[in-house]
Amino acid sequence: MKSSARTGIARAKQNGHSPSEAFNETVEELTQSLIRLVDENGMDWMYVNCSATAQRGALDWKPRFRDAVLPVFHELYKRVKTGKETERVLTACGQPNYKELLNKELSELGNSEMWLTGKAVRALRPKEKAARISRTDRLAAALRSSGQGLRGRRRRRRLSCAAGQRPGQGLGSLHRTPWQHRTD
Repeated sequence: MKSSARTGIARAKQNGHSPSEAFNETVEELTQSLIRLVDENGMDWMYVNCSATAQRGALDWKPRFRDAVLPVFHELYKRVKTGKETERVLTACGQPNYKELLNKELSELGNSEMWLTGKAVRALRPKEKAARISRTDRLAAALRSSGQGLRGRRRRRRLSCAAGQRPGQGLGSLHRTPWQHRTD
């Protein structure tokens, strides 16, 4: 994830964005907006409720990003399965000066332009908690985006009751397995 953020920031800067703009459009947007919305509402909700540009970008580029990172995950999984990754970590951590080397690596990371920019951006954030999206607001947004209105809501309620769920359990509940049901 860090590598993706670093790459996105570097590319934005190459195209004339300031370090703070680049940070805001990558790391800040991901950690302070997108991840929270996905956590609260699910990725399916996010796809439905984002801009057409974001929808097309996510849907059209998804295969290329998957294909780009898949070999890395294959290699990592293979190394974990064979014990080579464990051996590498134990060797690195077993060096007599490991703490020194680790502190140097962490210092370089923390003092990089990207994370110094992040520190400055975080200092500018408001200190209040983000507002929660109520179930009613989520339902209204889902109905608007699906074009269904009240008739669709009644139909979904009948379907959810027929599936053995209590009314108002949530729009996504029909698409989740039993262990994924939310209790909110």
